[in-house]
Amino acid sequence: MKPILKQYEYFRMKMVKSEFLLQFDSLKEMNRFAEKNGLKSIYVFSEEKDAPERFAFSNKGGLLEHPTQGYQTLEDFKNADFNGFPDATSFYAARKLEFERYDEYKMSSESGITDAKDYEEIKKGGYIEAFKELNQGRMNNPEMPQLEEVTNAFELQKWIAKKKFENAAEFMSAWKGGFTEAPEFREATNKEFKNYKDYKTGGAHGFSFGLDYYKALEVGIEEFAEFQKYLDIELLQFANTSSDQKLLCVILSQLGDGKKLSVNRIIENLAIEKKNYLRKDGTMPPWFKTELNTPEDIGKFVASNDTILKYGYYEPDGEFFQKKKISDRVIILDGSNVAFGKTGEPGAKPYMKNILTMVKFLKSKGISEINVFTDISIKRRIPDIELLPEVQKLCNFSYTPAAQAADLFLLSYVKQHHCLLVSNDLFRDWKKRDPWVAHNIDFYIINFHIDGDILTVPDFDTK
Repeated sequence: MKPILKQYEYFRMKMVKSEFLLQFDSLKEMNRFAEKNGLKSIYVFSEEKDAPERFAFSNKGGLLEHPTQGYQTLEDFKNADFNGFPDATSFYAARKLEFERYDEYKMSSESGITDAKDYEEIKKGGYIEAFKELNQGRMNNPEMPQLEEVTNAFELQKWIAKKKFENAAEFMSAWKGGFTEAPEFREATNKEFKNYKDYKTGGAHGFSFGLDYYKALEVGIEEFAEFQKYLDIELLQFANTSSDQKLLCVILSQLGDGKKLSVNRIIENLAIEKKNYLRKDGTMPPWFKTELNTPEDIGKFVASNDTILKYGYYEPDGEFFQKKKISDRVIILDGSNVAFGKTGEPGAKPYMKNILTMVKFLKSKGISEINVFTDISIKRRIPDIELLPEVQKLCNFSYTPAAQAADLFLLSYVKQHHCLLVSNDLFRDWKKRDPWVAHNIDFYIINFHIDGDILTVPDFDTK
């Protein structure tokens, strides 16, 4: 506690007689009068030497006095009043413990802290301000976690440590979002959920990440399973198409080469696929936009859509769609997979020669659009990289983005364009993660076997 500056001179008196005796309403008024009139001398009346009972001023022949109320000096009272102490007892008790303010002393007393230095550490750690903010917040908003067991800053410090929060600042950030457990708060923050309610609600409906959850809410989706279907539809890069039109593009892209499908069968297949998008109550989600309502709508769309015309052609007289042969399809190569040739051999090296062999083979089958995507990390491991220019003359050769897993890039490309994929990868892990991959990717994969100069593509003629 800071030392109290001496303002008055004190003179002890044993007896006084005055016909003019006034008593101040309070010690505060007595101090105000003394300061206003420049009085410096104070009489002290007491029965015992160390127990003053009354303070008094001599003024214009009269005596102005007030009981000391337990204060040793008027300066002590002034200091106590300024720092919020209700009485002299608490003021002097706090002084012994070196507390300056009553609220600090009261809080420390209630918590069993008897050392002002310990209190100062609590204050430096931000727990005093945190408790004030906590207390104000839970009074203003009853829906916030109340933490009724926390009644002061010291209890808050213990509570924060018990809940494994790093400090008061982290706790307050968590509490404002409705969190009371540090592990949950950190996980939710890492997954970009805004608050505890969203974190729990999103998790209960299958959402692992906040960005997905909030995007789903924007389009009126509550369940992650439905959101995944929404993404699969939205990912399809078919210009100016509704949801059912995109779905029809997928259906026709998965037909076997040379296969025919009548308009009636197209209608049946589309109706079956659309059922997968129904909600539990049997209604179609509002985001699923429909344009194909009649056989005429379907015929007109199939006959004119640029994407569908890449897969085959529509015969209006016979009212059927016929799939093109594999040689007329767009193909992408899983370059890294092809470069290794035979799979499963320990110590195998990737060769550009294998990619070149595959590209030449596809060219010989009449395929004109070939895109090769190779993991950029494989670049430094290929011993015959000098063959790259020859490969680039025959196809579109690119490295997959470094920030994205090569498999994810390839699968996303197939999703968007519904092209064929040359790869021996089974994509087991991706099938577990992504329902679309699990149900659809096998329609687009072309397997192969390369051993030296011998290339075998057993499924090519049956696609």
